[in-house]
Amino acid sequence: MSKMSNFYVGIIEMVEQGHDYDAIEQMMVDEGYPREACLPIINQIAGDIDELERINEIAAEAYYHGA
Repeated sequence: MSKMSNFYVGIIEMVEQGHDYDAIEQMMVDEGYPREACLPIINQIAGDIDELERINEIAAEAYYHGA
């Protein structure tokens, strides 16, 4: 995996694990991201994770109810 891919995976994992957004933002700034771009990216990742969790819950419920 490339260095950039590893970086993105690290950000996703930090969001999933509930790390402080300020710490994630600072890590991104340290890697060269403009500060104003960081929070929208972090929020998008968090939203995507929430959506995937909802989809998994719906799928599990359908599975258990024989749908």
